[in-house]
Amino acid sequence: MTAQNDDFDDSDSLIDFTAEFSDTYYVGVSSFANSNYDPFFEGSGTGDSSGFYDLFLTVNDA
Repeated sequence: MTAQNDDFDDSDSLIDFTAEFSDTYYVGVSSFANSNYDPFFEGSGTGDSSGFYDLFLTVNDA
């Protein structure tokens, strides 16, 4: 895991990540309190809540 965050601003999470190397990166999104979540296994774990979210990714050329 590279980064995780909960409740950056009120109840909205934020991760600001800059890749140090040119490689393939994967993004996994899970619900609150899902300690059994494994980004490599679809449907793993169960969280305490669910709902709508927005995911924004920016990819810049090096």
